[in-house]
Amino acid sequence: MLTDPIRSAAVRLALAKGRVAAAPSGPLRAGGSASVIYVPVYGSIAPAGSSQGDNDLPMGILAFRLSISPTIDAIVQALEPVPRDIDMYVLDDGAPVDHRIIYYRPARQVVGSEHAPDEAAALVDPIYGSSLTFAGRDWTVIVRRHRSSWPRRSRAPVGVS
Repeated sequence: MLTDPIRSAAVRLALAKGRVAAAPSGPLRAGGSASVIYVPVYGSIAPAGSSQGDNDLPMGILAFRLSISPTIDAIVQALEPVPRDIDMYVLDDGAPVDHRIIYYRPARQVVGSEHAPDEAAALVDPIYGSSLTFAGRDWTVIVRRHRSSWPRRSRAPVGVS
């Protein structure tokens, strides 16, 4: 946990703030890729809104992986029917450049793709986006009608129908 500088920073953040923190998605030693979520564990329960006192240090920290693609796929399937001509991206705003796309579901697929396009492809207009925060990380969800479903432009001169 502490040998990877990015995950180590997430552990330190969870301990410093006394609440859940997540590292960006990355490779796991056991194989695959996932975000790692860290939750400090205390011996007593502090009232909501209060900070953990100096005398109430964490007893430990729980770490678990969150495979974001299957999680989002399950959410999208629960919302069915989702229009099939929609491309969907989820970007981790705090991840290193070129590693920010953590989920990509191309149009006409029911689950996410393992091969995400370049980040610039996700940011081509027109897009509809919304931000959310989860475990101390800011993510942006982007949806866009697939290019093949965009209206065709007429080649007729302006003013001629």
